[in-house]
Amino acid sequence: MRADRLLALMMLLQREGQLTAEELSRELAVSPRTIYRDVDALSGAGVPIYANGGPGGGYALLDSYRTTLTGLNEAEVKALFMLTVPGPLADLGLNRELQASILKLTSALPTPQQAQAQFARQRLHVDPRRWFSQAGTTPWLGLLQEAVWQNRRVQMRTRRSDGGWRERIIEPYSLVSKANHWYLVGQTEAGMRVFRVSRLEEVSLLAESFDRPVAFDLLAFWDEWVADFENNRPRFPVTLRLRERILPAL
Repeated sequence: MRADRLLALMMLLQREGQLTAEELSRELAVSPRTIYRDVDALSGAGVPIYANGGPGGGYALLDSYRTTLTGLNEAEVKALFMLTVPGPLADLGLNRELQASILKLTSALPTPQQAQAQFARQRLHVDPRRWFSQAGTTPWLGLLQEAVWQNRRVQMRTRRSDGGWRERIIEPYSLVSKANHWYLVGQTEAGMRVFRVSRLEEVSLLAESFDRPVAFDLLAFWDEWVADFENNRPRFPVTLRLRERILPAL
């Protein structure tokens, strides 16, 4: 944990130029005393960090000390920093890791490209949440994520169309976030199925593992499944009677 904090401290100084111990402690959620110890540790390890005393002072790195990401043009930098969609990652408990990776990438960019990254972040934002809707609760998401990473079977209950419950054992291949909901993709005794995570009951992780097919392509499967779902959903003809004056509001 301390190694991560030391790296984050260096990245913050590389990005901001100079920060006080109090500013660093707020960013890293530790005490100023811990920052002093971290600075001593970095200095002892050969990192060229120094302190500017007096008003307006703080800690800084030598200008020559910088790790850069080279080979990225302006469009690539902007595209990279527009890919940060925090909602689904926060659901998986990875929001902190996301912010840390953004900080590391930003700090590793040359100064002109850091400005391009900030430009992109302030001009485009992707919000995956739908209007006037709340995401279903997903208490099993962490367990399912573990099962997906480890190729372990899970046992769960799903609701049948008649309102009853059905026990299933599934080989979980993947998790997909779409329209503010999480879906589980997996193999059942009846073939490949997709389940909305918020509708699952009593999910348990089994000790037995399974062999995930090497040829399984999540993106291809998902695109095909979505197309089939949209084409085969039930349609009901409806006739509405409206007052003409409300038509512009539709």
